[in-house]
Amino acid sequence: MSLRYTILGLISGKSQTGYDIYKNLQQGVLYAWGNSHSQVYRELSKLEDEKLVTYVVEHQEQAPSKKIYSITNKGKSILLSWVLENEVKERKVKDEMLLKLSGIHLLKPDEAKAFFQSIYDREESELKKLEKEWKNELDQRLFDESPLSKEFSRRLAQMYIDWCTWAEEQLED
Repeated sequence: MSLRYTILGLISGKSQTGYDIYKNLQQGVLYAWGNSHSQVYRELSKLEDEKLVTYVVEHQEQAPSKKIYSITNKGKSILLSWVLENEVKERKVKDEMLLKLSGIHLLKPDEAKAFFQSIYDREESELKKLEKEWKNELDQRLFDESPLSKEFSRRLAQMYIDWCTWAEEQLED
């Protein structure tokens, strides 16, 4: 995934500060990509150099000034071309839990159950958080991230919960 297109997509719906962009990348489905604060600002600088984004400085009395980034027409055109590309690359899942499954057979049944329970608990917590955010955003009609990707995140968390329940049942058989 290209960070540049993610940033362009995020600010195409609503102008944001670099920090706001970073925060959006740390939640929901975008979290999986693991971008750092410095990567976001480096990419914003490149996008600015290429005239794909612009910013205005907002001065604050009690805090440092902040840059609020917006997408340019050129940026919208580049983003649209990328979205309309017919080829979507093969999905690659980078999930440590999947790697750990290669050694799950070494665990005692109670250890394996604890492993699955910890994943279940994490995902259940994430699901509750997402559903709360979703409700708040629907109430306020404010969408920093696409409702489609929010729903994908919610369903992904639910899939993990369902899978953990199934995996624990397999241990009992």
